[in-house]
Amino acid sequence: MKSHHSGKLRHARGFTLIELVVTIAVAAIIASTALPYLGTFIDKSQARAAASELESSLNYARAEAIARGHDISVCALAVAGGNTCASTLPGAAWVNGWMVYDDEINPTALEPLRFAAAAPPRTTIDGAGRGVFTFTRSGLSHVGNGTVTIGRQGPGGAVVETCLVMNSLGGRVRREAPTNNAC
Repeated sequence: MKSHHSGKLRHARGFTLIELVVTIAVAAIIASTALPYLGTFIDKSQARAAASELESSLNYARAEAIARGHDISVCALAVAGGNTCASTLPGAAWVNGWMVYDDEINPTALEPLRFAAAAPPRTTIDGAGRGVFTFTRSGLSHVGNGTVTIGRQGPGGAVVETCLVMNSLGGRVRREAPTNNAC
């Protein structure tokens, strides 16, 4: 029986086992180096998203107070997914989510206009002891100046990412960068 090979060896295409193992080892080293930073990146992103959502809700409440001609409030929820404002530890309850409401229509029952879901597990939101921010028909804040600190849990405790500051003179909400992990 005669073979149809011309005598030359054919070169196999593809990777050798050694090349494949070395490539996988290098990829594993790179992944293990980047993985801790990925968690921090996700936590920072979630904290900033919560800050944007709260800033949006506060600005919405202010705009609605001006448009409706009476007080509109934003309160921290007592429990995640609930519809009642926190009465104990109101400054720390912001992580449960919040509600924009109009109590002018029915003073005995809150009239919710907008809800926000609870913050992600490693996100921190501190209202500095305030559980409610109310805007008057002129757009001013009832309680004067106020600051809400939004951050994340870091290896050594809370790390402040964003500060939302309410100015009583104009009622506007502005975002500020923290200084030395504080607002």
